[in-house]
Amino acid sequence: MAVGARLVRDPDGSVSYTWEADEKQAVKSAPAPAASGTSDGDLVNRGIEKAKNGDLDGALADFNRAIELNPKDDAPYYNRAQARRLKNDTAGAIADYTRAIELGSTNPAAYNNRGNARAENNDRDGAIADYTRAIELKPDYARAYYNRAVLKKEKGDKAGAKADFKTAEKLDPELASEESAADSKNDRLSPSPAPPASEESDEDPIERGIEKAKKGDLDGALADFNRAIELDPKNAAAYYNRASAKMLKKDADGAIADYTRVIELDPKNVGAYNNRGILKARNNDPDGAVADYNQAIQANPKDAKAYINRGNVKKAKGDLDGAIADFTKAIELDSNLALAYKNRGEARQAKGDATGADADFKSAEKIKLEDFKTKAQPVSLLDGKLKLDIPSDFSRDPADPKNPKTLAKFSGPDGAWGEVLRGTHGLTPDKLEGYLKMRVAEYSKGFNWLPKDSHLQWLKKDIVTIDGRKWADWRYVPMLKGTKSYSHSPVYTRFLTTSYKGQLLEVTFTSNLNTSPELKAEIDHIMDSVHFEE
Repeated sequence: MAVGARLVRDPDGSVSYTWEADEKQAVKSAPAPAASGTSDGDLVNRGIEKAKNGDLDGALADFNRAIELNPKDDAPYYNRAQARRLKNDTAGAIADYTRAIELGSTNPAAYNNRGNARAENNDRDGAIADYTRAIELKPDYARAYYNRAVLKKEKGDKAGAKADFKTAEKLDPELASEESAADSKNDRLSPSPAPPASEESDEDPIERGIEKAKKGDLDGALADFNRAIELDPKNAAAYYNRASAKMLKKDADGAIADYTRVIELDPKNVGAYNNRGILKARNNDPDGAVADYNQAIQANPKDAKAYINRGNVKKAKGDLDGAIADFTKAIELDSNLALAYKNRGEARQAKGDATGADADFKSAEKIKLEDFKTKAQPVSLLDGKLKLDIPSDFSRDPADPKNPKTLAKFSGPDGAWGEVLRGTHGLTPDKLEGYLKMRVAEYSKGFNWLPKDSHLQWLKKDIVTIDGRKWADWRYVPMLKGTKSYSHSPVYTRFLTTSYKGQLLEVTFTSNLNTSPELKAEIDHIMDSVHFEE
């Protein structure tokens, strides 16, 4: 069943739909009856009436119940989205419009209204994509042209805006006066103008966008992918790459919408199903995630990563046997996937299989160590005397002339970092143990920033010998009260300190706020690779 609405022009130049049945509404399938005799279709219609009368909470209750009765019908999601927008729940509305579209809604208003909601969230690129899709479904959709024109104008695309305004006016002459009104309005926040089309190079905008994304220029990449979509609205690669860029920018809703469009254009695109599944899992939609992973596996039964992802969701839902089966299948397909062993180990541990879990954890660590040795890049300092291996996800920062005592500094994932210091103060070998005790005492007293109900756990604070040289090996991690493992704690930090020519020489690496157990293992590998030879 698809329920439409009456178009209402809003003062800000966008368009909303209020509660009124569309002349083209139709029932897609017979509704499932409720125990009380009230069908999901009846609940949707009753919800619409309640919304008309201003009872939005009552309307939402009816739409929720309709979804429970028939979760595969797009109409309750569409109408619940409308109610959520009226309650200023923009994120909830976007999620519901998206779900209605995923369930097969071809109502152009679903795209148009989601575009309006995205515009309210300052997601102009996502909104423009939705207006474009609405126009594809309904080529004479004047309001969608008008809405797209407004956003193109805000983005500095004067030529594109002019063309859309012209089409909107041709389809609905009443919109001509609104264009003039929009010219005089400046109450929206505007981003930096995009370069005019005449400044574009002849290079493929998708390839150009990919290169920009590789260099970290995600906004520039998005602009290129948008341009590619304008040139060819049915180019699946453009939507896929834009989705990937949005994923990196934490725009989950925008990325899901683009991956959905990829699937519409290319139903066997494994990457789109897999990535959309990841986003759905993050958005607390485990059933939707599993459905996407099922599709990815059906399209490519040898995709080990899809099995890992599906196993993760099953594990989170408590289906440990199902999770173990998926992780095992992933290992059968690729025996070098450390993550599959690690996750299977966690599932086995949760089932009480300590022996199986221990074997899996050891296999994972062995693979990660070999991978680290293969991919890590050696770094030499102090004329080759000091050497350490740096993994590929850490990069060496440019030297800072203002800090000559910093021999090297490194940046890792999500704020992790490391540095090598020399000569910040004097230190002789006989003073090394005293220095260690002093620093341990300072850190133990000075950590007022620790999370509530936590304490600083010293993992090691010893004098060790590496290559015949004495080092202070000290490492710590904040521990929450009641926890026995620090595997998911932030600020895992290791130090190695020695004396070189009467001066301090110190290597430090920390996970910072990153809580990944894998990053802790990387830091251990880095610190274990430190060697000093004179």
